[in-house]
Amino acid sequence: MITIFVTMLMLAGSYETKSQINAGISFNTFYNELSPYGRWVNNPQYGQVWISNEMGFEPYSSNGRWEYTNLGWMWASDYAWGWAPFHYGRWAYLNHYGWAWVPGYEWAPAWVGWCNYGGYYGWAPLSPGLGFNYSFGSIPYNNWRFVRHQYINDRNIYRHYQRPAINANQYNNVTVINNTVVNNNVTYVAGPAREQFETITRKKLEPKNIAFTDQAVKKTEVVNKKEIRVYRPASETTAPVKNATTIKQPVRVNGAETEQQPAAVQPLKEPVKQQQLIKKQQTPVPDDATIVKEQQQSQRLEKQQARDRQPDQSVQKETINRQQQNNAPQQQMIRKQQQDQTVQQEAVRKQQQNEARQQEVLRRQQDQSVQQEAVRRQQQNEARQQEAIRRQQQQANRQQEQQIRQQRQTEVKQQRVQQAPAKQQQWTSPSAPQRQAQPVRQSLPPKKGKTVL
Repeated sequence: MITIFVTMLMLAGSYETKSQINAGISFNTFYNELSPYGRWVNNPQYGQVWISNEMGFEPYSSNGRWEYTNLGWMWASDYAWGWAPFHYGRWAYLNHYGWAWVPGYEWAPAWVGWCNYGGYYGWAPLSPGLGFNYSFGSIPYNNWRFVRHQYINDRNIYRHYQRPAINANQYNNVTVINNTVVNNNVTYVAGPAREQFETITRKKLEPKNIAFTDQAVKKTEVVNKKEIRVYRPASETTAPVKNATTIKQPVRVNGAETEQQPAAVQPLKEPVKQQQLIKKQQTPVPDDATIVKEQQQSQRLEKQQARDRQPDQSVQKETINRQQQNNAPQQQMIRKQQQDQTVQQEAVRKQQQNEARQQEVLRRQQDQSVQQEAVRRQQQNEARQQEAIRRQQQQANRQQEQQIRQQRQTEVKQQRVQQAPAKQQQWTSPSAPQRQAQPVRQSLPPKKGKTVL
C-alpha cells in the first residue's frame, strides 16, 4: 500500500512540475496575491475560482482601457490585481456569484474574442475551453461590449461603451476577427489589425513595446509613447501559502437555497521532489506493532490537545461575545450613517433629475421659440410675395385701363372728324324771300286784371 501511494505521489509530482515549468507561475502565487482583493470558491466544474470584491465588476470593461502593443491589443487595467486575471486564465459567469476567474498559466495581452460590426469594434471574455474558431453566437451576446472604431484606444473608453441590443437577431452581419498570434508557443487573438484601424479612422497607430517587471508596482503604467510597463512575477517552483480564508457556498436542498458550513480553502500542493521520494522508498518499512504504537500515541496526543483546547475555546467564545456586544453600538452608528448617506445620495439624485428635467424643458422651449421664429419669418416672406403680386396685378390693370381710354379717345376723335363735313353741307342760312314768307307771330291778348305796359 505504501509503495502504491508513493508511486501516485511521484506521478502527481512529475505532472505538476511539468505544468509549472511550462507556465512559469504557480497557483499559490495567484492565491496569495489575489486573496486580499476577493475570495476563492471551489466550483465543481472549474475547481478553485476567484471572485472579485468589486461591486458591478465586469471583466475587460471596468477600470481599464485598450493599448496597442508590439504583441497586439492589450487590456491595461488600473486595478492593483489586474496583472493576473486579465492576462492569465479565462472568465466564466457563475450563477449566485457572477463573474469568476478560472486560473491559467499562460500569459497573453488579453484573453478575449474580437468582432467588427457596423462601425463598431466588439470584444468579449473567452470562457474556459472555448477555442479560437469561435463564432459570434458561441459567446452570449450580453457579454459583448461595443465601441466605435475611433474610440478603441481612448483612455476613457468607458464613456463610449455601447450595450448590446435587446434583439439578438440584429447581429446578422457581424464579422469575427480571428487575428490569432503565436508567441512563445502561446496562441491568442491579437485583435483588430493595425492597417484596418488606420484605414477606417485615418489615424496613425504606433505600437508600444511591453516591458515586463517583477517589482511591487502591479498597476499597468505607460512610461511614454513607445513603452508600457507590465507586472509579471518571476518564474518560481514553490511559494508559501498565506492564511487560508473560509467561504460559504450556496447549496440547494430540496429545491431551496441554503448556506453550507464554512470550508477551508485548500490550495494546490506544490510538487514533491523526486529525491525526497527516492529517500522515502529506500527507508525500511515499519512492522505492524510499531505502526499500532504510533497510532495509539497520536490518538493520546490528540485527546490531550482537545482537553487543553476546551477552556481556551470557551474563553475565546466569551471574548468574542463581549467584542460583539461592544461593537453593536458602533455598528448601529455605522448603519445610521450609511442610511443618512443613502438619503443624501437619493436627495442629490432627485435634485439632479429635477435639474435635468428643467434643462430639458428649457431646451424644448428654446426649440419651440426657434421654430415659431422660423414660421413667423416664413409668413412674412409669403406676405411680402403676395403684396408684390398684388401690386403687379394693380399696375397691369392700370395699364389696361389707360390703353382702353386711349382707344376710346382715338375712336371719338375719328367719329367727330367724320361727322363735321356732313353738318356743314346740310345747314344753310335762309334767304330774304323765305324770311318774308314766314308767318308773323301775333301776341296773345293780356289776361284780365293785368295791364299791358
